[in-house]
Amino acid sequence: MTAHTPLPWKRGGVFRAGTGWAEYIIGPCTSHDPTRIVCGLEDARMGKEMMEATAEFIVCACNAHADLVAALEGIHNFWVNGQRCWCPVEPESDDPVSAHATCHDARAALAKARGETA
Repeated sequence: MTAHTPLPWKRGGVFRAGTGWAEYIIGPCTSHDPTRIVCGLEDARMGKEMMEATAEFIVCACNAHADLVAALEGIHNFWVNGQRCWCPVEPESDDPVSAHATCHDARAALAKARGETA
C-alpha cells in the first residue's frame, strides 16, 4: 500500500470557487512540491459552515491518528500482558477476551484504524 501524505496536515484557508466556497487541506511542503494538496472540499452540497467543520475534523483526526493508535495499543498491551486494566468488568464473563468491554472496544478501534476487520 502506498503511504499517505506526511503529517501534519493543515487547513489551507477558505477561498471563492465559482459561485461558492472551497478549501484545501495541505500537507508539509517540500522544495520540489511547494503546494502539497491532500484534498479539496467545496460547499456545493454541504454549505460553507459544514465544509469548514469537515475540513477541521479531517485535519484533527488525521493529525491525532498515530497518537490515538499508540494510546490504544498501550491500553491493549497492558491488559494482554497479564496486567489488570481499569476497564469496567462485565460480571457475567471471566473470559479475558470479553471480560473488559472497554478493552474490547479498544481492540475494535485499533483494527478499524489499521484497516483490518474487527
